[in-house]
Amino acid sequence: MSKIKLSKAINWDGKEHSELTLELEALTGADLVAAEREFGARNPGFVGVPSLQVGYQAGVAAKALKRPVEDVLRLSAKDFLRCVEAVGGFLNA
Repeated sequence: MSKIKLSKAINWDGKEHSELTLELEALTGADLVAAEREFGARNPGFVGVPSLQVGYQAGVAAKALKRPVEDVLRLSAKDFLRCVEAVGGFLNA
């Protein structure tokens, strides 16, 4: 589990959050495959290693947060990078 302290609080579903908890250890292979499929749909024709792309990592973060990827993409740049860096470290561990 990774806790990300946000530089700017966000409001999701009427509740304000000043930190996010990425439940990375709870992810399944199905979650990763779904994130890859969704990344492919957003990036048709992509050739490369998805796990190295911040767009894919954002999808994995969304799965770990149980939120739509659009919520992750709307985070401030600083907070977005904190999330995808945590995911990148998890994927490369």
